[in-house]
Amino acid sequence: ITTDAPSTITGNVPQAVTGLLQVGGGRYISSSDYHDVNIFNSGTLELSGPITVSGTWNNDGAFVHNNHGVTFDGGDGQIIAGVTTFWDLTKVVTTSQTLYLQPSHAQTVENHLTFTGAPGELLFLRPIANSGTWFIKADGTHTVDYVNVANSNAGGGPTITATNSVDGGGNNNWNFGAVLPPDTPAVSNSGQTYNG
Repeated sequence: ITTDAPSTITGNVPQAVTGLLQVGGGRYISSSDYHDVNIFNSGTLELSGPITVSGTWNNDGAFVHNNHGVTFDGGDGQIIAGVTTFWDLTKVVTTSQTLYLQPSHAQTVENHLTFTGAPGELLFLRPIANSGTWFIKADGTHTVDYVNVANSNAGGGPTITATNSVDGGGNNNWNFGAVLPPDTPAVSNSGQTYNG
């Protein structure tokens, strides 16, 4: 779906976009399941309910959450790019995955941040291309468990406490109070082994 006109378009509630939602101009109001989402600088995506994203999120425009959350429910290698203020931001995995966030671009979560993996199946949080620093500000509450975090700056908001997790280095304003022992390996889907 592509929107270009400087008008308002309302999507259907049960609608599922399996390709690319591209908001090129105007305002698109929806509550749906998406694969890739691309919001251009002249476009606005406004939520009428919670949404899921199984691919890449790129926001160079405006995003109006209306107190609705975004859940990233795709496979290994999902990307969050651009600058977005989320209400709820959720990524939960039961097998190890990596979520990439664009360096030097800040994500803000106003209500609740959820990043969780599982025992022996960590969620890796990394900057795109494993270069630079990704920024996140969690203004509300958070649930962060079984993650491996590297090169993240969570300054400007409350400290993010990650339980059962690995400090991958280069982090600011994170508390790894209950970390995995340094000799505990966690294997990502790519087969690379990371140690805390």
